[in-house]
Amino acid sequence: TPADAQARAIEEIRKAASADEAKAIWASQGAEFPNQSGAQFDGFIKADNDSLDAAAKIAAQFNVILPEIEVSDFRANGYLPSAIDNFLSLLGWNPGMKLPDGKDLEKFDAAFLAANFSLERIGTTNAKFDRVKLASFNGDALAALSTEEFASGWAAWCAEHLPALPARLGVSADTANQPRWLWLSHAVKQRAKTYGDAAKPAAFVLLEDNHVQFDLAAVEKHLLANNRAGQNLLALFKTRLEAIDPFEPKPIHDLIEAIVREQGLPNMGPLAQAVRVAIAGVAVTPPLGESLAVLGKASSLARIGRCLASY
Repeated sequence: TPADAQARAIEEIRKAASADEAKAIWASQGAEFPNQSGAQFDGFIKADNDSLDAAAKIAAQFNVILPEIEVSDFRANGYLPSAIDNFLSLLGWNPGMKLPDGKDLEKFDAAFLAANFSLERIGTTNAKFDRVKLASFNGDALAALSTEEFASGWAAWCAEHLPALPARLGVSADTANQPRWLWLSHAVKQRAKTYGDAAKPAAFVLLEDNHVQFDLAAVEKHLLANNRAGQNLLALFKTRLEAIDPFEPKPIHDLIEAIVREQGLPNMGPLAQAVRVAIAGVAVTPPLGESLAVLGKASSLARIGRCLASY
């Protein structure tokens, strides 16, 4: 049940933090919680209270994920109402229909549910709220959207929960058809289970060009290893990238493929990972054509140039 999930999460948070660490968090951040005294905050760790304010603050500090409990939690994490309706309707009921491949029919919209629901199909066993299955339902629903539909819905979600991301690209819920937002939406959509998931790989967009923190292990592996092979590829790529016009995903992707062929590389990896480290600080980003195009030529060249100059 949601209450059980909340109780388990609170216990996990208590395991993740000691009383001394809780006091440190309170001392540095407690002012953000006017309803929490230092004693109450410390008392949470000692299991004297189950304050959700304290739980949320400590969870953020120790990267413990709180499960969704309230409807607002699901909204905040970026679930589609239609996917939740579909999932909830199957808790104790099913339409009793099969797909052509013999599997149970489980994915349907509200109109189908209204037309086919009947009390006779309600089961007698306890239903299980399977969060993994819900995430899968929501991911499938997002994947089924067109890029334009996803971009519009994601922009609306970001406007409420992560306004800095669309603002960085000059986008609002009313201008979600802007090319850079569409490129970014296309790049993150297929792997996203929720709108919140989609925001994670897009975090590199929020970085200031001169504040990208380069992961030292990634730098060593993808730029400096093998007598600076990656760094040399990156320098070549920067020179060629300066001439790309229009600065859009396909021409950028074509340039990467051309350099891979010309340099006799076995695949895109050696070049692609070096570029990712340069623009995001780590070797993981959405597809590079879209990532660079979303940043724009000036920011892309600035980040690559700074990376080259740093090592």
